[in-house]
Amino acid sequence: MSHIQNITQLENAIIHQAQAEDEQSFLYQLHELSFFDKSTFNQLLNNCQALAKAYQQLGKTNNYNEVVKGILLIFEYTLFSFYCHHAEHD
Repeated sequence: MSHIQNITQLENAIIHQAQAEDEQSFLYQLHELSFFDKSTFNQLLNNCQALAKAYQQLGKTNNYNEVVKGILLIFEYTLFSFYCHHAEHD
């Protein structure tokens, strides 16, 4: 597999997990089902690390901004969900 295909696959995997409309995505399950999938979250972290390494070695792609937005959305909403879950008056 070429580096370009690998980067594209990683980017697509991360973007997919940020899609709140897709019932199989991490974000959908967290928001709609109140389900935190540890396995999917761990895979997401691994994908982010692999993609950061690929960007460092090969440079950014045209999808870079969309990927970063997706990553930020996922982690922002995850932290927000944990905060709300543990808030006394939630």
